[in-house]
Amino acid sequence: MLLSPTGSAVPPKATPARSRHLLPLAFNHTVGHIILSEHQGVKFNCSISVPNAYQDAHISWWKDGKELLGAHHAVTHFYPDDEVTAVIASFSITSVRRSDNGSYICKTKIENDEIVSDPIYIEVQGLPHFTMQPESLNVTKTPPSTSPAR
Repeated sequence: MLLSPTGSAVPPKATPARSRHLLPLAFNHTVGHIILSEHQGVKFNCSISVPNAYQDAHISWWKDGKELLGAHHAVTHFYPDDEVTAVIASFSITSVRRSDNGSYICKTKIENDEIVSDPIYIEVQGLPHFTMQPESLNVTKTPPSTSPAR
């Protein structure tokens, strides 16, 4: 209880849940574009600091608008201090393929607010490949045309 200037007890004011956030919550900036070759491993992360009341915030990974469920390796770590908890969600692929190309984002929900990270673009480059199988062809060289010079 607080005391008023006259010395009487003043009950604390109720604070709406939304005003508990001193600043708007947002994911920290991370790497924006990763270029790598096929079969290499890659690991990247999203991080956000949330009030301790939400330290169990769930972070989900999305690729090109679809949630990634169990197909890859995702780990979330929580680092609490006095007021906020740093939440770091790591995502790794041990051997990338061209199908891993795309835009990856993190999402979390605090109260009724969905918070979305900036995208991380993964570009997997590989060796050139044939789109059609080559065929055996016999060709003969034709002599150059002998047209009069002008």
